[in-house]
Amino acid sequence: MRIFQIMRLLTLAGVSAAVISGCATQIPPTETAIDAATLAKCLAERGVTMYGSAGCSHCLQQKKMFGENFSVIPYVECPKDPLRCIQAGIQAYPTWVFSDGKKLQGVQTFGALAEAGGCELSKP
Repeated sequence: MRIFQIMRLLTLAGVSAAVISGCATQIPPTETAIDAATLAKCLAERGVTMYGSAGCSHCLQQKKMFGENFSVIPYVECPKDPLRCIQAGIQAYPTWVFSDGKKLQGVQTFGALAEAGGCELSKP
């Protein structure tokens, strides 16, 4: 019985470490002066996809930056579609993948996303 409890704890620790290590930690400054709706639409039109997990705090932070506008951005929930994430070479959350194959890991500023996606930044 004791061996089972130890194995269970080790399994839980391993899962926790994998989830924690899967989240990239680059944190941008607040992006209040940029029009999130225009940027989200441009990223979607250019085929940019964000890969992440609902359990990743950095993914939630990135989504929150866009607010309701995040709904137009193609998004893959990796725990629900692991094969797609493996095929895309996703190693951390969030990861932004651009149509030219470029990847940006971690929470990104609107400026970094606009530059990588070839989008113009505008103020609301």
